This record gives sequence, C-alpha cells and structure tokens, in this order.
Amino acid sequence: MYGYGVKISGTFDEDTEKVVAAFQRHFRPERVDGVADASTIMTLRNLIAARPTTAA
Repeated sequence: MYGYGVKISGTFDEDTEKVVAAFQRHFRPERVDGVADASTIMTLRNLIAARPTTAA
C-alpha cells in the first residue's frame, strides 16, 4: 500500500520480510530486522494517513 510492490497474500513470507526490512532501513533505521513490530506498523499507518488524496 505504500509502493513497495509486494503482493498482499495474508502470509508473512520471505518477500514480505525483505520489504519490511527495506521500509525499516528507510523510515526507521534504528532497528532493521524485517519484523513488522508495533513501531513499524505505526510508522507505515502514519505515512499512509499523511499522503495527500487525489480527487476523482
């Protein structure tokens, strides 16, 4: 949902872990472990909420 190109499958697989680690390296570099912990999820939610919406 934030542009990392991973398919949403409902499974936390190896590809998802790699994307989470890439996200963490960019937005939360103090802890890069590929785990979608509360801090990572909150950071993602805040970024999505802050994105400008486009009028249709």
